[in-house]
Amino acid sequence: MLESASLPIPFMQKAHLPSRSVLVRNLLANWSGLVAEVLVAFFLTPFIISHLGTAAYGVWSLANGVIGYLGLIDLGVRGSLGRFVNQYLALDDDRGVNEIVSTSFVFLTGSAFIVILVGFVLGASFSTVFPKTPVELSAQMLVVLPLLAVGLWVAFMGAIYRNILTAFDRFDLLNGIGLIGLVLRAALVVIMLGAGAGLLGLVAAVTISAAVVGVLTLVAASRVYAALAVTWRNFRRARLREMWRFGLVAFATRGSSEIVYQSDQVILMAFLGPHAVAIYGVANMLVLYAQRVVEQLGAVFNPALMKSGSVADLASLRKAYLLYPRAAYYVGIPMYVGFVVFGGDFIGLWVGPQFNEAVIVLKILSIAELASLLTGLGGSLLFGLGRLRFNLYCSMSEALVNVLITVMLVSLTGLGVIGAALGTMVAAIVFRGVCHPLYTTRTIGLPFRRYLANNGWRMLSAAGFAFVAFTAMRLLFRPDSWFGFVAAVAASSAIFGVLGALIMLGRAESLHMFRAMPLVRSKGK
Repeated sequence: MLESASLPIPFMQKAHLPSRSVLVRNLLANWSGLVAEVLVAFFLTPFIISHLGTAAYGVWSLANGVIGYLGLIDLGVRGSLGRFVNQYLALDDDRGVNEIVSTSFVFLTGSAFIVILVGFVLGASFSTVFPKTPVELSAQMLVVLPLLAVGLWVAFMGAIYRNILTAFDRFDLLNGIGLIGLVLRAALVVIMLGAGAGLLGLVAAVTISAAVVGVLTLVAASRVYAALAVTWRNFRRARLREMWRFGLVAFATRGSSEIVYQSDQVILMAFLGPHAVAIYGVANMLVLYAQRVVEQLGAVFNPALMKSGSVADLASLRKAYLLYPRAAYYVGIPMYVGFVVFGGDFIGLWVGPQFNEAVIVLKILSIAELASLLTGLGGSLLFGLGRLRFNLYCSMSEALVNVLITVMLVSLTGLGVIGAALGTMVAAIVFRGVCHPLYTTRTIGLPFRRYLANNGWRMLSAAGFAFVAFTAMRLLFRPDSWFGFVAAVAASSAIFGVLGALIMLGRAESLHMFRAMPLVRSKGK
């Protein structure tokens, strides 16, 4: 008989999980860092668009997407770093840790060098690959793409030291360093664009701030883990082969994910040009930020899930898989339903009426993300159990279906950016909303009907309640100004914060969550 899903966190074995206070600290640190990033994007995005223009902003979005694709050259080494760093630290094997990180350093540096060369070649032929690019912007790609490739190398190096810090549960340090880089990047962007430096100034600001963050992360990791020694002498081919067993699957899975979230912009650029990319990019950016907020819930538990999976602790995995969707929907529903109800008001106030078409895109993508939340912790759970193939097949199938439907709708129906969003939504509902949870529940011995009975009615009730409540607040406050918008969103959030918790988590779990908050706990002492 399966255990009740209403058990309070922590639900894993204590040997696998840090203390509750550390988990709360890590989650709050992650969310604080993300809130700061969203606030900077909120103020900076309209500034960038107004100084670059819609076409240049579309090309900038596309260039970042292209570099994201090229980042797949790491062949999954970054994706497997966390697993093996945690594994060798758990074994008190400092030599193993240093060989893993040093091997990664050498391999990723060599890979980044190739990306920089590709950046030069693609920059020189950008107008040939994307003929709808304005001539004055094509010329700048010869500098922009190689500099973004250098930034990718910095990200590769940062991934090594980030994994050291996360292995020691120092999310507070990571987010503190991220905040420094965020402030520096914002300041440099304002200075560069204010001086009329255009795309070249923008990419310089991003690259410089990324380099500063990389150096600070290196210093912090060296302080936290005194035995850290990253050197080419510790490079081992055997370690590379060891990481590739998981890395190649992670590479293919992440590649498919990149296709899902970036291919729409490439297709739109090919068929419609940079203006369509800019429209779609604004909506896609908002959805990706919301997605990251939800992901932070699972991020602090991923090491524990992998450890529990490695010893086939199915009871713990079932508890996690039953409980997590409630928390994910409690956080995700107000954002995604909020996009549906308030998205048009926000985009109009934020970037202006020229982006009105992005409102429909935002609503469609929000529906896709609500369905995707049914996957829950499935990806990490299967990875921990060593069930690598299904994540790969599912993500590749979603990417293929997404691309086929998007190309068909954009090229044949004239739906434009709306067609691209519909392609993403259909693929997400089929694979992340249905196929993935079906397979995962069967793998861990959990009847799918029970999974839906345990969570489905709560999700539908909470989403329906949120839509009605948010619509009522929108009519009450009339968010046609920033004051009215903030008032409507604040009132909606307060209502859902209380009643949504009762629907999604239940009375006992809501009280447990409330008591776990640091301020409440300190008052009770």
